[in-house]
Amino acid sequence: TFVDASNQSLAIAKRNADTLGETSKCAFLPADVKRLPPAKAPYDILFIDPPYDSDLLPALFEQCMKGAWMHEESLIITEQRTSAEAVLHPLLELVDTRKYGQTTLRLYSALAL
Repeated sequence: TFVDASNQSLAIAKRNADTLGETSKCAFLPADVKRLPPAKAPYDILFIDPPYDSDLLPALFEQCMKGAWMHEESLIITEQRTSAEAVLHPLLELVDTRKYGQTTLRLYSALAL
């Protein structure tokens, strides 16, 4: 499920899914991530790519947990600017960090839900 407030961004995601022949496995949800709706079912992997230098991650972590977007074995991958500090949450464990130039990916696992 791709969530974005921008219809243009969702259209690009849909074109990419079409190109890969994966559209039937994807859902496209026009929504503001600041008010993330409840999930229909939890996901195994969540990829969160907020705008660089935003302070959205703590609230997004909370919404993912409260909105049933994740289960006890879910993984969250975040993308941030390399210079950004890791965002910590009491119910998530930072298990890996990968740096790629100006981009850092961080992998979190749930401690308890």
